[in-house]
Amino acid sequence: EITSIVGRYSGITDLAWVQEEPANQGAWPFLGLNLPDKVPAVRGLRRISRRRMAAPAAGVAKVHEVEQKALIAEAVEL
Repeated sequence: EITSIVGRYSGITDLAWVQEEPANQGAWPFLGLNLPDKVPAVRGLRRISRRRMAAPAAGVAKVHEVEQKALIAEAVEL
């Protein structure tokens, strides 16, 4: 299914996986390692997420807000 979806966009120059979770959590650890081998069209896939963290959240509302705004801004710039 992913091959079919990516194949619709022949002019793709930048492909990113966006997740709110930290880099070492959520789907990225699995997909980042396995997806490029299974779907050659996504080689060069990059990640947009929070930095790697032991906890699922920053723990401070202000830090979370700053990180959230930066994450969304980077994702929308694609």
